[in-house]
Amino acid sequence: MKKLLLSLIILLATTFAFGQSNRAGIIQAGLGGGIALGWTSFEQPNTNSTKSETQNGVGVAVNFNIRGQYGISKSFSAGILLRKEWGAFSVSKNDFEDSFEMSVSTFAFGFEGKIYLINKDKFNLNIAPSFGYTTGSTETIDLSPNSKGDVSGLNYGLTTGINLYFGSSSKYGMSADLGFAGSSLSGSYDDSKDFEYKIKGANFYIGLGFSTRF
Repeated sequence: MKKLLLSLIILLATTFAFGQSNRAGIIQAGLGGGIALGWTSFEQPNTNSTKSETQNGVGVAVNFNIRGQYGISKSFSAGILLRKEWGAFSVSKNDFEDSFEMSVSTFAFGFEGKIYLINKDKFNLNIAPSFGYTTGSTETIDLSPNSKGDVSGLNYGLTTGINLYFGSSSKYGMSADLGFAGSSLSGSYDDSKDFEYKIKGANFYIGLGFSTRF
């Protein structure tokens, strides 16, 4: 009887230890992509005044990303996020400036944490806050001639995500994310470095990817 109870305890302990997709010491890595759609504001100095003028509009962006997470505990992991993004936005006319469109190409590096609400062997549900730094280039796409510039600043986000792992080993799977992605960037045109502009975005984000763990 004692041997049977001991065997059951060992079995339960083993099941508990290996029955979670995230736990202390585990590494999760992923490749994926996503799309962001939402509000954009563009602020620049008014050439006829000492004040700045803001134009509002909408923007869309697509990205390719690489993510890595290290398990701190069964309920939390932390890691990095690398993202290459291409986007464009259009802002409306105001009393001082005409409407225009601008393309943006950026590279972002960030830190991401995940809090696991559900943590099973083949499935987890998590909340993931993130923040980081973005740098890249801009180009107006409806002015003649087009004006090119640079841009850099902060990125931040909050998403709800799931991971699904398949097969007997449960090492490979897919991920999906849904939530908010924002940025606060500043830059200047190549031919007028003293003319600084600011770009802010608040977007709805959805992403899909492939994941593995080891």
